[in-house]
Amino acid sequence: MAKKKELWERQKWDTPASFKAFARYLSQEVPRTVNKAWRDSEKAGGKEVVKKNANSRWRNWSNAINRKGKKFKGAYTWLERANAYDDYQAWLDRDVWEKRRAELREKEWGIGGKLHDLATGILEEGDNFLKTRRQFVKGKEGKPDQVIITVALDANLAVKAANIASKLQRLAAGLETSKQTLELKHIIEILTELPDSELDELISQFEGAANSPALIESGEE
Repeated sequence: MAKKKELWERQKWDTPASFKAFARYLSQEVPRTVNKAWRDSEKAGGKEVVKKNANSRWRNWSNAINRKGKKFKGAYTWLERANAYDDYQAWLDRDVWEKRRAELREKEWGIGGKLHDLATGILEEGDNFLKTRRQFVKGKEGKPDQVIITVALDANLAVKAANIASKLQRLAAGLETSKQTLELKHIIEILTELPDSELDELISQFEGAANSPALIESGEE
């Protein structure tokens, strides 16, 4: 069984000339007019255009009727065919954006999950993030002195990670987020505009801060 042609494709009632005329009509921006399509066609053919209205042949083609004014069996007008084309393009556009929205929701949910895990890990460590301790170690056998700094993270890091995670996942799930603070909104706007590479780097910085117990500074000038 042959595949049914779309209305904007060439149909059995189209002649090569009438379909070429329809293609020019279809290529116009909305709102389309037969008269403008005809004038453009005439100009493209190098003809001087004096009349504003299309000739009778174009008008018949556009209305799907023959020279006697009778409609071709099963035929559609140019307007109906163009509307079908526009509806199809709109459907394609909706489909593309729905896929993009789904991909974005998955991305936001995944990032939110990572930040939730990070915040939980920081909070579980508790006191480790509330103070900083420096320890001086005298160098031996000619080696330079060292200062060992125990990293103490601000608890706000965990709070921010949790808030950002909540914001991202609520956005992904389509839930209300208007109760977030203005400051947090700015954070989210920045995060959601970051490219993947920078976002991954930000998460790595969070994780590195949470997992690094110490930094070593050399006492050597």
